[in-house]
Amino acid sequence: MRNLTVLVVVAVAIVLNLLAVVKNEQFIYFIHHFPILDNLLIDDQYFLQEIDNISRVKCSRACARKVQCVSYFYNKSVRKCRLHANGFYNVQEGTFSSNWIYHVLGEDWCPVHDGFIHERQYNMCIHLSTDKVNDYYEATSYCASKNASIITFKTATKISNSTSIMNKINSTILQLNQNGIFQGYIGLGYSSGLWMWNDGTPLSPETNWAPQQPSRNESILCASASIKPFDTDWNWKDIKCIRSLPVFCEID
Repeated sequence: MRNLTVLVVVAVAIVLNLLAVVKNEQFIYFIHHFPILDNLLIDDQYFLQEIDNISRVKCSRACARKVQCVSYFYNKSVRKCRLHANGFYNVQEGTFSSNWIYHVLGEDWCPVHDGFIHERQYNMCIHLSTDKVNDYYEATSYCASKNASIITFKTATKISNSTSIMNKINSTILQLNQNGIFQGYIGLGYSSGLWMWNDGTPLSPETNWAPQQPSRNESILCASASIKPFDTDWNWKDIKCIRSLPVFCEID
C-alpha cells in the first residue's frame, strides 16, 4: 500500500510539472510506462531528438512541448532523453541498451495505457488490435469494448493525413497476409449500391482506394487499410466481411 501511494504521488507530480510548462494549453498529459520496451535503443525514421544532461521530468516536458512526440526513452544513468514520433509495442525493432526506460505520452482523454497512440498533430487517438478478429462484426465489438469505434476517414484533411496517422503505429505489430500485405479493418462498407462509413455517411469524392479498387464485386462489402512491407503509403482495399484481420480503432 505504501508503494502504491508513492507511485500515485510521483505520477501526480509529473502531471503537475507538465501543466506548469504547457501554460497556454489546458491539457493534462498522462505518461504510461511500458516495461517490455525498456532497455532498448531504437533508431528509425520517427526518431525526433536526443537531449543530453536532462532530468526525467524535463524529458517528459520536452515530449509534451513537441507536438510530434508520441513516446520517449529516458536513461537516468547518463541523463539522456530520446524523443520519438511513433509508438512501439514489440522489442524486435530495437537493440539492447541498458537503463533506457520507455514511456508513452497522451492527453487525459486518450487511454495510452491501453495501447492507444495520441496523434497530437491531428488530435487523434488511435489503436490497432495486436490480434486478429474473426470478422467485421467482431471488429466493431472489439473497438466498442475499448470505448472506441472503427476508424473512419470522412474528411479530405483526414484522408490526406492518413499515411502519417497510420504510420504512427509501429511496423512490428503489423501482421502480413499470404500476399505479403498488411490489412486492417476500417469503418467503411458497401450497402444499397453505395460505399458508406459506419455511421451512414456516404463516401465523399475524396478517397484513398488502391489502384483498381474497389473491385465492384457486390459480394465484397467491407474495406481495409493496407500497406506493403517497407512502403509508407497506406490505401484502401475492399474485402469480404468474414476475413480474419486486425482492426483500427479510434476515439473521437
